[in-house]
Amino acid sequence: SSGPGTCLFIDELQWCDDGSWQILSRLLRRLRGTGLVIYLSVREDEASNAASSKLRDLVGGGNFFRMTLGDLNEDQIETFLTQQLGTKQYPRELPQQVFNRTEGRPMAVMECIRAMFNQGVILPHWGGWRFDKDGISRLKLPDNLLDISLDRLRDISGESLAVLRQAAVIGGHFDMALLAELYSEEPSRVYHAIAEASNARIIDYTEDRDHYAFIHSRVRN
Repeated sequence: SSGPGTCLFIDELQWCDDGSWQILSRLLRRLRGTGLVIYLSVREDEASNAASSKLRDLVGGGNFFRMTLGDLNEDQIETFLTQQLGTKQYPRELPQQVFNRTEGRPMAVMECIRAMFNQGVILPHWGGWRFDKDGISRLKLPDNLLDISLDRLRDISGESLAVLRQAAVIGGHFDMALLAELYSEEPSRVYHAIAEASNARIIDYTEDRDHYAFIHSRVRN
């Protein structure tokens, strides 16, 4: 055909059943050379690799191209937020809040933003968006997102975890000065624990100086 090309998108190719593969195979045989471009998404696992190899055999290696999408950085999350919210009028810390909870994994980023919107953590406000800083600590996230945050706890040293347990007793938000009073003979333990937890993105700064908050109640517990 000399007309414009056509795009077909198939999500999660690894879940295609035998009937779907038969339809796809028949489609490829009938439409070779017509300008049809097929975009597919697969995961990085054994089943997905097998599905990709099967598709490559169907279309021929010369017509098959695979691109691996990496995680998003904060700037890319900011661009995505601007596209989704339709404006740049939102708090500057919002991209970092999303990144801290998702490590930039694309599907996790979308789930996190959807949860923030549905639970009123981000709200329309005079042509822009308002961010509920108190609501973020009560945000209910899907288990797969929480697992990302909980996994980072494994990177925290035992000494720092002990300090963070004391911080958790104080509350979801805590004052570093109050925490340091509990370790008056070893204040460096508190500073080291705060630095380690911040780097692991399991606590966030708040607007108040030397005040921090756990990114989620499950992390605190």
